Amino acid sequence: MHPPAHIGPNAITRVAEALDALSTGEIKVRLFEAAGLTRYLEKAPQAPVPETEVAALHSSLFDQLPEREARQIAQRAGELTADYLLAHRIPRPLQALLRVLPAALRARLLLSAIARHAWTFAGSSAFSYSVQGWTLPRLQLHLRIDHNSACAGRHTDAPSCDYHRAVFQRLLNALVGQLEVREVVCCACGAAGCEFVGAVAHARQPNAL
Repeated sequence: MHPPAHIGPNAITRVAEALDALSTGEIKVRLFEAAGLTRYLEKAPQAPVPETEVAALHSSLFDQLPEREARQIAQRAGELTADYLLAHRIPRPLQALLRVLPAALRARLLLSAIARHAWTFAGSSAFSYSVQGWTLPRLQLHLRIDHNSACAGRHTDAPSCDYHRAVFQRLLNALVGQLEVREVVCCACGAAGCEFVGAVAHARQPNAL
């Protein structure tokens, strides 16, 4: 039996931070206990963690909390993860370069970089993307995580990978342009992969929570 693939610690540490901001200490402890991860309450992980631990924590959000609250916390954790990446993992000179390139080229370069480091958020899952259009108003991005390991053990009626959706949207908004990212298909709903679409929101509607 092969050992589980690993995912960057942000998928756990930023959930803890989101719980601190949006919930209570009692709920935070309950969620980490349900996931079998109480050791991370004493010392946050500093290195990649098994993808099974990420799945356990993200599933416990939906097992222990109302869906709306779980999705809000997952979204906030995704935003915090993107903020961390912008501050510490994506070099400032690259960010500056991206901002002066045409939007479609910015998108292609950013998504290419994301694909090269996909294990940090997808683990053993396969990440792919496509870019259509060359000007921002016509730009449409398709992102997919096949057999998303973060969904393991989670079952919802509607797409619920708000963590990944928020990471993608925050990074794209910062480095490409004001794009709205929606999840249109989700492994938690029984699909083979989680699919996200990013495009300019001409008639902006909030993502359903």
